[in-house]
Amino acid sequence: MEDLGPVTRNDAPVMGIDIGGSGVRGAIVTPDGEVGELTRVALQNREVETVLDAIREVVGDRRPRAIGIGMPGFVRAATVIASPNFPSWHEVDLQALVQTRCDTPAIVMNDANAATFGAYERLGDGRDLLLLTLGTGVGGGVVSQRRLITGRRGTAAEVGHIFAGGDALCGCGGRGCLETWCSTRGLARQAAECGHPVPDGQSVVEAADRGEAWAKQVLHATGEALGRGLASLTNVFAPEHIVLAGGLAQAERWLHEPAHTYWRAHAIGANVEGVTWRWWGRADDLAIRGSASAARAIG
Repeated sequence: MEDLGPVTRNDAPVMGIDIGGSGVRGAIVTPDGEVGELTRVALQNREVETVLDAIREVVGDRRPRAIGIGMPGFVRAATVIASPNFPSWHEVDLQALVQTRCDTPAIVMNDANAATFGAYERLGDGRDLLLLTLGTGVGGGVVSQRRLITGRRGTAAEVGHIFAGGDALCGCGGRGCLETWCSTRGLARQAAECGHPVPDGQSVVEAADRGEAWAKQVLHATGEALGRGLASLTNVFAPEHIVLAGGLAQAERWLHEPAHTYWRAHAIGANVEGVTWRWWGRADDLAIRGSASAARAIG
């Protein structure tokens, strides 16, 4: 476990970078956690060299003292072991590659852990925190007694890959993962299965907003799956705060009621009492500010 300690500030000029499936985003982060002007570079593909070129372009002519990078996938000691959404990445020493390409010290962490670190800072006193990022996939992280849980191998708290029901195949190779329900891809899968193929998860939310019954049913099932996952995670980690962020978290109006109802009915009562739920929508800055804070320690 990584000891986060109290939220601290210093004047180190550092940069946070968030790698996503469609692009790489980065910004200088001020000592008080404010994210500066954002630079985004689209990815034409997800190959290692393409991502490295995008990182270099995001850094541009800025000269940060250190760079923090949030990378989707299983990250151990700054090496990307594998990534379900970046299938060609295996045992990639991203830290060394970035340091060479940008001539700047760098640190690499799982993007959801970076976002968890960012949420910890944003809360100010989130010493017991469970974060789920609901986007293309489902990521997240856990802070317990101010310690970010990473496990012996650095790959713990893969909350999107706990079992939530069904047998839909997940990108991790498992079946019935929370990610197969509560991601934008999971929404599209459910829509197709009920005879309404859509290009993306946002289309399901828009259909529900128009009053289409099938879309409301899909979102209700998604909310219940989220509640199942959160009940299990609450029973294991007993968080003080549950934070839900990412593109799909903008659908709070459809997801909160079924998720909260199931969670409250099935999580242990002693663990439910006093827990706050926070829906932060996209909260795009979380991984950037979290990775920048990690970089500040090495700069």
